[in-house]
Amino acid sequence: MSEEFSISRLLFLRKITRAISHHLQAQLKEQLNTLAPLLRPRRMLGDYIESGSPEPVVDAEKNFAALAETYARAAGKPLDLPRPLRPPLRPIGLALEVYPWEYTASFNSGGQTKAVTVTSPVRWVLSYSSGLSLSRLRLGIAGREERKQDDVQQFAIRCCLMQAMLQKYAGIVNLLRALRWEVAQDSIAELGGLPLTTLTAPLGTKLPPDNLVVESTEMSGTPYFEEIIDVGCLAQIPDPLAERVKSIVQAAEAGV
Repeated sequence: MSEEFSISRLLFLRKITRAISHHLQAQLKEQLNTLAPLLRPRRMLGDYIESGSPEPVVDAEKNFAALAETYARAAGKPLDLPRPLRPPLRPIGLALEVYPWEYTASFNSGGQTKAVTVTSPVRWVLSYSSGLSLSRLRLGIAGREERKQDDVQQFAIRCCLMQAMLQKYAGIVNLLRALRWEVAQDSIAELGGLPLTTLTAPLGTKLPPDNLVVESTEMSGTPYFEEIIDVGCLAQIPDPLAERVKSIVQAAEAGV
């Protein structure tokens, strides 16, 4: 074990990581509260979402058809949700949620392999609030928690809707990127084709050697571990504005 990843060093790095992660998450939630009106679901689907007042939207039928197609791909195994998606959808408000990105990885120690749930301190899944979290969904799919089909369906609808909204309104994606968030569409193997919209801060992360990860989970008594922010790379955080200005200057100089 290298000195960098001694237990004491790991505890220090975890303290820093959690402080930075808490700051990033608080900042992200504040920014999303400001952007929430731009992500209003009825802006795209209109009367295809239940409401007490009509709201005709141009292309609402086309938008719902695209959403239903995405939902159909996600509704197969392992989610096993009812198909097809039929309108009107239940009311979906402006409340947005961010869930820590997490995945399962295997670590080897002492000749044995241990499955550990790893979370990222700089990456979150963005969706509309549904009452179910990404972590609880994964536990339900794994059979480690009660799984209610209706809750899973509402979570899936909201994930598909978030993807559709950002695909339709590219300006929102540009705003998020201007705020230094990398916007991407991803998936987790055990959730099948469920689309997950992720927002990632421009910070690198790393994991200590396998034996230290396993030792840490044994000390905590839980099969969970959080990636460590790579503090050695903080000085290398890219600045998109500076890079764009530099490229403009270089292009101008090359044309002289």
